[in-house]
Amino acid sequence: MNEISKTGVFAGVAGLLCLLAYVTETKTSTNIESEAQERVGEPLFPEFTKPLDVATLKLVKYNEDLGQIQPFEVVKDKTSGVWTLPSHYSYPADAQNQLSNAANSLIGVKILALASSRADDQRLYGVIEPNVDKLEVGESGVGQLVRMQNDKGGRLADLIIGKPVKDAENQRYVRIPTNDQIYIAEIDPKVFTTEFKQWINQDLLQLSSTDIRELYVRDYDIIVARGMGQMSRQFEAQLAFNTEDGKWSANKLIDFRNGAETPRALAENEELNTTKLNAIKTALDALQIEDVARKPEGLAADLKADQALLNDKISIESLIKKGFFPQQAADGNTELFASSGELLVSLKDGVQYLLRFGNAADSTLKDTEEATDGAEAKSTDILSINRYLLVTARLDESQIPAAIIEPVPQSVEEMEAMQAAAEPPASSPSKQTDPAPATAPEPAISEPVSSESEDAVSADSETDAVPTSPSDSESPSNSSEPAGAPEATPPSTDDQSKSATRSATRLVAFQDDQSVEEPIADTATEPSSEDSPAVADESAAPVQPPASKEETAQEKQERLEALQEKLTKSNQRKLDERSDKLSKAKKRVAELNARFAEWYYVIGESQYEKLSVTFEELVVNKDAAKSPAFSMPPNNGGDLDFGGFQN
Repeated sequence: MNEISKTGVFAGVAGLLCLLAYVTETKTSTNIESEAQERVGEPLFPEFTKPLDVATLKLVKYNEDLGQIQPFEVVKDKTSGVWTLPSHYSYPADAQNQLSNAANSLIGVKILALASSRADDQRLYGVIEPNVDKLEVGESGVGQLVRMQNDKGGRLADLIIGKPVKDAENQRYVRIPTNDQIYIAEIDPKVFTTEFKQWINQDLLQLSSTDIRELYVRDYDIIVARGMGQMSRQFEAQLAFNTEDGKWSANKLIDFRNGAETPRALAENEELNTTKLNAIKTALDALQIEDVARKPEGLAADLKADQALLNDKISIESLIKKGFFPQQAADGNTELFASSGELLVSLKDGVQYLLRFGNAADSTLKDTEEATDGAEAKSTDILSINRYLLVTARLDESQIPAAIIEPVPQSVEEMEAMQAAAEPPASSPSKQTDPAPATAPEPAISEPVSSESEDAVSADSETDAVPTSPSDSESPSNSSEPAGAPEATPPSTDDQSKSATRSATRLVAFQDDQSVEEPIADTATEPSSEDSPAVADESAAPVQPPASKEETAQEKQERLEALQEKLTKSNQRKLDERSDKLSKAKKRVAELNARFAEWYYVIGESQYEKLSVTFEELVVNKDAAKSPAFSMPPNNGGDLDFGGFQN
């Protein structure tokens, strides 16, 4: 066979192979696409049915603007069952709703349609896998990887979430990493956020502003120059909030002029800035975590440093870099001071928070994703300026006052002495403007009054005159009408006859807003109690109670023992109530410190500004006018030297 023949044979075989490959590829592609079409309407992950099987959630996101892979992981501890964030020093992931939503988000998600089976379309639909080893600089069309695994590392769900589908709310292009098929499914990518604060309980202090009773402001700065740190104090203020009237008062005000401690009192034209103080209460209630960092070992929950920490140069540098400076006291203990001052917050239950504000933290970029229907999601970086914060809790017993214990008498004599001392002093009789009768008035007798005399009684009852004798009611000169009253018209003949009828009666009192008259009793005879029952008169002399039977010694002893038992139980109840409040406060303090112990917290700078207050903001003029007395002179030094720092 010559060369031409050989070449022809090879060419024929090659063409046959190409035809066979084309037919096979077409058939394979057709089969794959057919199988993919058959999956429409079925769950993406039919074997993933139990969210509690999830032990690891891995999220990988690509920031096209920065050209960076952003991995994020949430892991459940096999022993404790607690979810943590390895990317953030294993901080607890205690946002239960976020965890639940993420674990349930891929269960039962169905394939709505097949978009493509071509690998070349992955960039178009934004489902390229965010793999740091395969991506090129400036890569586009990269999706977000969501991977769920069980406690043995087995994959329960593995998905790349791409661009939103045009004109279809909550629908996304998705792809399983090992396949080329691009599906459409209804998925909310927000539950797979890589933003740290969405996975934690952001409420740092977990307090209510209505429980705040005191604020103690320690406004100072620590200035580091040439390796030396020096405190420059501005002022201190202990402020109490009265829940009854909603007002603030200053228990203590101290400012530091040229380094000297000067007690300060509010002047007559000065007052506390209630608006600012109430704003601080609100800010404490709303204080949220932006980020965390782990504290160095050797720094206790109460932020007292041990000797090992003080000898650890790296730990000291970590503290100073974040704005916290150790200072050894006279008693040998070492405490931390903060570069931007302190704020103490006391609650009504006896829990007190101590907040130490450090340096500005590294600025962070908040990556948010915005997209309209059919448009590619665009990353928007928002610069967040932050500040370091250390928090501790301790007991403030002043908020739980001591129980008021009543003395328990030990003898009958002590009991009687206590009762005599407790009795109110006898009130002296009120002075009477009208002359008192020589003898006690007779008991008022209720008798029907004639229709003619009713007119006279009604007329008299319109005045304040209360005659004390028959002559008083007849003599105008003895009338007790108020000065300036119009003169009475001389009585007519009919009036004189009515007056004769009135002369047989005497107005003696007002009972239940009704005037009561009594006949003038004959001095020789008194009415029989059977014929005319007496009506009690509150204005008459008090009736003496019948003499009580004198207690025996045994009865007094029994009364003493009953009183002793009553007071003892009452005192013990008060002691138990206070002890219970103290126990609850101590338990709460321990729980808080266990949570705060390991962490530097990072808060937004705007939150810090709401919590800080200058002297000029705290003490204001009542007339809102600036006063030279408010200006704080420069502080030319502090009284704490922090030694040399290699910062």
